[in-house]
Amino acid sequence: MHIVRVYFTKSEQDAMKHIAEHDLFLDEQYEKGLFLASGPTTPHDGGIVMVSDVLSRQELETLLLEDPLLKHDLARFEITTFAPTKSLPGFVY
Repeated sequence: MHIVRVYFTKSEQDAMKHIAEHDLFLDEQYEKGLFLASGPTTPHDGGIVMVSDVLSRQELETLLLEDPLLKHDLARFEITTFAPTKSLPGFVY
């Protein structure tokens, strides 16, 4: 499993100009079964995306290059990869 921490590199207002494009990118990944959960952080300086381990870290890094926030130089990503050893029963990753 991968946790992607998204940090805005410009103002929140600048990022919000492209958030609809970003949401479409997220929707495409959900449809493929790659992304498990996502949402903004509080304070809203970016967000978090939980990603299935169907993707290797290298594949994820390549995929994130397609995110409009990165394409418009509005965000940077920090990826943490881990192997869950415990989870809530029924939680699928």
